[in-house]
Amino acid sequence: MILEFGWHVSGSQIAKNKNDVMLIYRVENLQSAIKELKSKNWKEESTIEIPPGPCCTFRDPAGNALVIYENMRPFVIEQFKGRIDTITTNDDL
Repeated sequence: MILEFGWHVSGSQIAKNKNDVMLIYRVENLQSAIKELKSKNWKEESTIEIPPGPCCTFRDPAGNALVIYENMRPFVIEQFKGRIDTITTNDDL
């Protein structure tokens, strides 16, 4: 987790390629955003659930990764405020 300049940023491995960097953006309406990205030739890869709500991974026509999610459970975000977990990897398991 990065705590700097008033930003709290963390990461989870949701990509098939562990070296792939995926930016995660919150959208107001996931289905509308999916429809708009598909209309611009973005390729939908997968849909999963993350704590705040449904999440969808995409690739743009150049192959760049993007993740969008809809915050359907705002109480979850509140529960994570100020929380810093230790980093674990598959090697730790």
